[in-house]
Amino acid sequence: MPLIPRYTGPLGNPEEPALRPYKWFLRGFQSFFYQTGKAFVNGNNDFPIVGSVYAFRGMRVGAVELNRSIWTGMSGANLKTTPQSGYKETGKMNKVIEQDPLLRNVADATVVAVSMGAATGSLSSESAPFMNNQAWKSATGIFVAQKALDRTIPVPEWNGEKPQALNEAPASYEKQAKKASSPAAPEKKRSEHGRNFLKEVKRTETSK
Repeated sequence: MPLIPRYTGPLGNPEEPALRPYKWFLRGFQSFFYQTGKAFVNGNNDFPIVGSVYAFRGMRVGAVELNRSIWTGMSGANLKTTPQSGYKETGKMNKVIEQDPLLRNVADATVVAVSMGAATGSLSSESAPFMNNQAWKSATGIFVAQKALDRTIPVPEWNGEKPQALNEAPASYEKQAKKASSPAAPEKKRSEHGRNFLKEVKRTETSK
């Protein structure tokens, strides 16, 4: 059964269903680099320099989205009508991984180990440990650092301020906005004739 075009492009041309797998692959490619960069930036906002280890967690999220995009594209799904199809969005699988501590730890450790094995050029299925000792030591250090930072208060919160997220206005701007929007001080209570009520009371007491 042939696939039917589901929408019309900006130039008036109908959708080409044969291009859906390529569009989904492009979406997964964009998601992989976006999630990696987002985790890197947010990690350094919370923990300067050492927070870079969170980039591997972003790679894990992006890798799941890349695989999801490949399989969804092969099924012929329409990119514009499928939920969570934006490259900045994540699907159900990532949400399941985030909610399950065991799955999350296994996935994080796997991504770090494979990345270090590929970086050292020692990743191989022929040897027993799959990569050399240096790669294992680096992967272990990165994974332990992630777990340690998860239990550490972010640096911006040391002074009682919340950490600045990606695309969020600095705290100084928020403080200025609050001052500008704060209500003016209430005027002193005045009598019907416009004079200060407290001064009138004092005058009547002194005249007695």
